[in-house]
Amino acid sequence: MDPITVFIHPADRDDIVEAKLAAEATLKDVLAAIKQAGIELAAGTALFIDEQPEPIDDGAKGPLKGLKNGTHIHPSRCRRIKVTVNYLERNATEPFAPGATVRAVKGWAVRHFGIKPADAGEHVLQLVNSTVVPPTDTPLHRLANAQCEVGFDLVPEKRVEG
Repeated sequence: MDPITVFIHPADRDDIVEAKLAAEATLKDVLAAIKQAGIELAAGTALFIDEQPEPIDDGAKGPLKGLKNGTHIHPSRCRRIKVTVNYLERNATEPFAPGATVRAVKGWAVRHFGIKPADAGEHVLQLVNSTVVPPTDTPLHRLANAQCEVGFDLVPEKRVEG
């Protein structure tokens, strides 16, 4: 079989590392690719495939499920990211997998707060106490603090009328 391309999102770096794996790659193969890419995994680091809620089992034998061309692998010390979203005078908290994206959080928040789709399209998630609006494809482990938490304000997108 032809090799597949996977994208590794190191927790302590802002870049994304591209790696080639066999389509039938095992955990051992993934760990070797991570090491070859110069990424050091701290003790207790878990590996998540895409937005899957559970990490790869440390004792996994045989080919890993969920690996395909374009898969994103997220090494993270957090098993869950506690996400709080503030909207108007309300707030809500939900745990997410480290590989879940800002887009997934916004979708959850829109459903949770009962926001109409037309209104939702005019809102963005902004990091609490900042003006930073992370790209929607940003995995949560890139934004979480040392306590595995991240907070957002769901705010109207600033538009320039002209």
